[in-house]
Amino acid sequence: MTASQRLHEGCGCALGRGNFSLAGTERKYERSRPYRIEHLFVDLVLDFETKSVRGRAVLDFQRVAPEASRLPLQ
Repeated sequence: MTASQRLHEGCGCALGRGNFSLAGTERKYERSRPYRIEHLFVDLVLDFETKSVRGRAVLDFQRVAPEASRLPLQ
């Protein structure tokens, strides 16, 4: 194994396993995305003494599939 192969073994780039597709490659087995996320803002407060996290998230999205009626957030 060359040094270059060891360096890129876990990153998935073309020098390693080649998992990234080239421009123009047809997508297959992709899950549907009825909404497009345009912006996500996360504001977190970490409390190390109580080992807790408080915060809020603001999500801006746009519906791209006309039949979509729900956006599950999990």
